[in-house]
Amino acid sequence: MHFIFQYKPVKLFFAFFPKYELILLFVAVLASFAPENNTWIFLLSLYMVYFYLRPSIIIHEIGHVLAAKVVGMEPFRMVIGAGEEIYRWRSFGVVFIINRKIINGHVYSDYGDRRNLKLKTFIYASGGLIMNLIIALSSLVIYFIFSPTSAFLNVCLFALFFTNTLLFIYNIIPKEVPLLGMNTPNDGKTILKSFSLSIEEIEKVGVVKDYMKAFEFYEKKNFLKALEIWTDLFERSDMNSIKINIASCYIKTNDYNKAIEILLSIPRDQKDFEIYKALIFNDLSWAYLLKNDEESLKLAEEYSSLAIQAAPKEQSIIGTRGAVLNESGYLDAGIDLLKNCFSWGDVSSPNLCMAISLAYAHYSKQNFRKGNTYMEFASKNIQHLSDDELHYYELMKGKLEMFKKSEREVG
Repeated sequence: MHFIFQYKPVKLFFAFFPKYELILLFVAVLASFAPENNTWIFLLSLYMVYFYLRPSIIIHEIGHVLAAKVVGMEPFRMVIGAGEEIYRWRSFGVVFIINRKIINGHVYSDYGDRRNLKLKTFIYASGGLIMNLIIALSSLVIYFIFSPTSAFLNVCLFALFFTNTLLFIYNIIPKEVPLLGMNTPNDGKTILKSFSLSIEEIEKVGVVKDYMKAFEFYEKKNFLKALEIWTDLFERSDMNSIKINIASCYIKTNDYNKAIEILLSIPRDQKDFEIYKALIFNDLSWAYLLKNDEESLKLAEEYSSLAIQAAPKEQSIIGTRGAVLNESGYLDAGIDLLKNCFSWGDVSSPNLCMAISLAYAHYSKQNFRKGNTYMEFASKNIQHLSDDELHYYELMKGKLEMFKKSEREVG
């Protein structure tokens, strides 16, 4: 039996209190009743570290929002977590989004004018680090000044100090981190880059707000309006990120050949190709897969292999790779890849496409009962699919019907 939580307050609760952590807390509480046994303190400390990690991520991103406002920038979106969106609201001109897996965060801001751009970037990138540092130091000050005698309070202060210090260290070390299939500079690397911004990077600043306006239309599945804005932006700023989004809009409106033409036109020797290559390869693979012919399937296999090498943990890329493997006949490999990423409680379109592909794979292995379970899950949530995903759904549905017909004939 699969328990599917689709009521959003319930999903929000489990985003902050995952089931496995609640089990850990329950064990810690039980252990506390054992006489002369301090195991519960260790278990509670472990739980509190996990628990405080999510508020600490939110505190970090709020730091970026506040820093943006201090330097005259306009923050307009704060995203917490990855995967399915479970809650969204607007406050003080900022759209706040909570996703199902609270493991990271990102703030989008418009720089406004280009005066003091390097200083703005430095302060903006430092905002999250400063907030984590303030919370970590505050917990230490409270501990040393008040010297609490309560074991529970000491555990809370330790966990608060540890998680915020951990986030500070993790984010200040310059490196690139995966974000939506792209390798993007973290806070530490952005701080270093702020002292040597190129003219090309400064030119990109002016299109951020319009870029995200188009993205909001894209999220609402108004792909034609998003395409219109991004096409206009591309004429003003020849950026590969915009080009990729234009191609994505063509995929979403089922114009696969046009999307493929655009994606293949992006030179691989350009400086930022390494940043976007996972997205480019994944979109190419998905477009070729949806063309639904033998030659295109070979190309889909080639590009999905390149995409998953570039971003092996990105949900949409795993989904495309698994679908291609299943279509190519590598059923066991496809099932193993998808089942480790698929979630019964997630109704986002990448997860639903994984359900459709898993249904096809199990039907191919003549496991119709399991295949029906996955297909029913996708069918019940079909409203979350966009046109290209609906096309994939109909393709797979037709093949499942053929499997059923063949089975009846044999029977």
